[in-house]
Amino acid sequence: MQRFSTLALMTLLGGGLMAQQDAPASVDRVRTDAMRLTATPGKGSVPTMLKGGGGAVYFSEDFANGLAGNNGVGPWTTSGPDGAIWLYDTDGPNGFYSATTQVITSTTAANGFMMFDSDAANTVGGQPTFNEWVGSLESPVLDLSAAFNPRLEFEMRSRFCCNDGGHFVDVSTDGGATWPTRLDAEFGVAVNNDPGTFTAVVNLECAIVADPSNVKFRFTQDGSGGMTHYHWQIDDVQVVEGFGNDVKLSRVWLVEDWDDYDNTATRNLEYTRMPLEQAGALDLSMAYTNEGAFAQPNAQATAEVFFDGTSQGTFPVTIGNLAQCAGDTVVINTGWVPSGPGNVSVVVTLGTDSMDADLTNNAVTRGYVVTDTPQANEFAVMGVDTNARDGQISLSQNAAYSLMGTLFEMENTGSMAYGVALCFGNNTTNGSVVNVYLDDDVGTVAEILAFEVMPNMITPAGGANWIPISFDGGPVNIDPTMDYQILVENPGADTVAICTSGDVHPGGLYGYDNQDATLYRFIGAGNPALMARLHLAAAQFVGLQELSENGLHVGALYPNPAAESTTVRFELDEARPVSIQVHDVNGRLVLAKDLGNLGAGEHRHVLSTNELGSGMYNCTVTAGPVRLARRLVVTR
Repeated sequence: MQRFSTLALMTLLGGGLMAQQDAPASVDRVRTDAMRLTATPGKGSVPTMLKGGGGAVYFSEDFANGLAGNNGVGPWTTSGPDGAIWLYDTDGPNGFYSATTQVITSTTAANGFMMFDSDAANTVGGQPTFNEWVGSLESPVLDLSAAFNPRLEFEMRSRFCCNDGGHFVDVSTDGGATWPTRLDAEFGVAVNNDPGTFTAVVNLECAIVADPSNVKFRFTQDGSGGMTHYHWQIDDVQVVEGFGNDVKLSRVWLVEDWDDYDNTATRNLEYTRMPLEQAGALDLSMAYTNEGAFAQPNAQATAEVFFDGTSQGTFPVTIGNLAQCAGDTVVINTGWVPSGPGNVSVVVTLGTDSMDADLTNNAVTRGYVVTDTPQANEFAVMGVDTNARDGQISLSQNAAYSLMGTLFEMENTGSMAYGVALCFGNNTTNGSVVNVYLDDDVGTVAEILAFEVMPNMITPAGGANWIPISFDGGPVNIDPTMDYQILVENPGADTVAICTSGDVHPGGLYGYDNQDATLYRFIGAGNPALMARLHLAAAQFVGLQELSENGLHVGALYPNPAAESTTVRFELDEARPVSIQVHDVNGRLVLAKDLGNLGAGEHRHVLSTNELGSGMYNCTVTAGPVRLARRLVVTR
């Protein structure tokens, strides 16, 4: 592969992405910045939603009569090219990847509910398809001219794949002729997660100002950005009286400009693991709105920083008066810098001079880990993943993408990069080979060539097994004026799956499109964070100094690279027959040594490399039924 012929910014993917499900593989054209992930079952935390003001109920629907309605106003309708997928149901989802056990447990679920079962619609002849459905469930026309700060409240259960941003509440004030307002209806639920049934609330007041007497709302699944699975279930819909005083803290980012991927002077990525040597002053930003009926005086946000549970101080910022429906973002520069490894927690609160009626949406807690060599793992690690695997991206020369990567932004001098840590998903072929490149803004500065993925390195479904790998040529200096990318390539036709965990901010993901030979940078929100971490250290990088499995322990080869010979060191927990095999990068056996039956304990064998040409090899130690391999470089 000729890498990096072009670096393109991608908000629309021109090529398809091969994604392998934990069930059969899927092939699909991905038309937005968000990429298809594995349909890995998972459970997330239940979002904290607003509850209504507890006063008047202006509209209520339990779907006991399906689309005909049980609301005293009128029937529901469906619209859009795939609106017919919205159906009355009592059993729950029933598609290739779904099960009826995922049924909504709403208050009146026994008398039925409405469901957009995209998984069932994408199951043909017992096999999955991957169409991107678009369809809406529309309410009857409502007169809300006398309503006080109306809110739409409903119970829902959803799971979706494979991009964020496909569930919406649309609002019309001309009886459905136009739909000028689109509101998010995912409420922080992450891709591939099923948090169970919860109550969601959407503020309608600011959306119906034009004509509150002629209101319709609709639930829209817009899968055109790559959403094909699984289901969206809705029940017990109400329009209720809202609060007079209610400010909302929508989101907090642990960076100043989370979406400014072009700004090379500051970081826009959030790092869940930050090496102490690269840690700087903590900056954060927050989004807020006034969802109450009244203007709010003297709004103020405060960030309190905790380090290993001890407060490091509070950092306030004045927002000022907030008119009804007003909202914005504000930055808090704390100036606080961590002094050692540990856990950082930031609690951000929002308040005004008024007594807020609902305090459940006035505080957000975020955090990250500061890593350093004094820790038990003895390395400083930099990563953007959340450490809880929720998917995997499959790479192959026969697929749309053969290489994926992630960005690391450096700010401080004095760091060295010793290697990477990768999580290989369970779709990975045993014995497959990967190349790993560390690139700066100019080109490749370090690499790992022909690393063989052994069975014990592959993460089972739902797990997270980190494999640390040192760079072939040793550590390299880090230039703080540069950004760096870890790029993982599968040079073969088999499958290498890299785990994903959470989302990465715009500009943090890279992919090499085999069809047009272009390295793309994904600049939209909601892309998956690769489970690929960069190791920085002031002390020795531990790397793969020893591999262990079922009573066989294989140490690092020395010397490596080797000219005439290398020493293979291994240890047995019990007596076993032992042999050593050397394969080239194409898998051909080029050297074999039978060491006979060896007793328990440590052993060393000097392996001659005189018969081997220059290049990369895999040196495998076989002890009874167990095989472990190390990479060997031969130079002449």
